[in-house]
Amino acid sequence: METQGIHGTGKTNWKPYEYNIVCALVRATRVPITVGTIAAVTGLKGNTIRAILSHADGREFVLGGGNKGYVVASTHIEAQPMDNRLFSQIAAMTDRVNRRRKWKYTP
Repeated sequence: METQGIHGTGKTNWKPYEYNIVCALVRATRVPITVGTIAAVTGLKGNTIRAILSHADGREFVLGGGNKGYVVASTHIEAQPMDNRLFSQIAAMTDRVNRRRKWKYTP
């Protein structure tokens, strides 16, 4: 599956069973879980895990959590830290695009 992440397009081919196992693991945990922990349990690479989580967020569940890892949010309060991180990334990328558009190209 091809995914478009906040940091650009990347081709991450995951198999349905990989998607299902990452989603099941995140759903089953009651404490924040990191990409490193998911990688250790599943044997998947971090980029694949992040791509799966990005694809699943808002489809399979809503991710919450903060610097200590991901959780499945059950309230908007639990989802807010992830919303804040996404808004911060959007702002940073928008700033970058605006800087690029102002760049004076020289021959």
